[in-house]
Amino acid sequence: SAGTQPATELPSVWKLKPDGKPAAPTAGTAAPSGRRVALVIGNAGYRVSPLQSAAKDAAAIAEVLASQLSFNSATLKLDLGLDAFRAALREFSRDASTADLALVYFAGHAIEHNGRSFLIPVDAKLDAADFVVEAIPLDGVLEDIKDARRLKLVLLDCCRVIPSPLAVRDASGRRG
Repeated sequence: SAGTQPATELPSVWKLKPDGKPAAPTAGTAAPSGRRVALVIGNAGYRVSPLQSAAKDAAAIAEVLASQLSFNSATLKLDLGLDAFRAALREFSRDASTADLALVYFAGHAIEHNGRSFLIPVDAKLDAADFVVEAIPLDGVLEDIKDARRLKLVLLDCCRVIPSPLAVRDASGRRG
């Protein structure tokens, strides 16, 4: 009718089937447009308190992003130590700066200390007073993807119950 604006395309919606796999996009939706990149990290092989499913979960997420959710790249990294973790983030930051959507998924240990969240590399020695130099600050990850043009997304699948000696105390003596 006159004066009616043309219908706009609805954003894509993917629903998960009962088995956890994505169903086809619902009717009336289109595949997302623009370049989409993801960095998927699964840290399971911690010396203290290894995780059973972090690597498997990360691999499943990377597969879904690449094969069913139309990501141009979904880079999977497993069991990253501090240096490899930092290198992966640096490389992904360059890739994210030219993308429309940048996604970081992390499965592994994380900790909050003095109001800041940190992702834990598999080789971190968190019993030291200066543990923050051996962990990846979450705000740094957010900074790494800030230049993505449309959407920046960080998904955390973290175990925050970190048994001693990975437990860290803040200045007041409370566990972080």
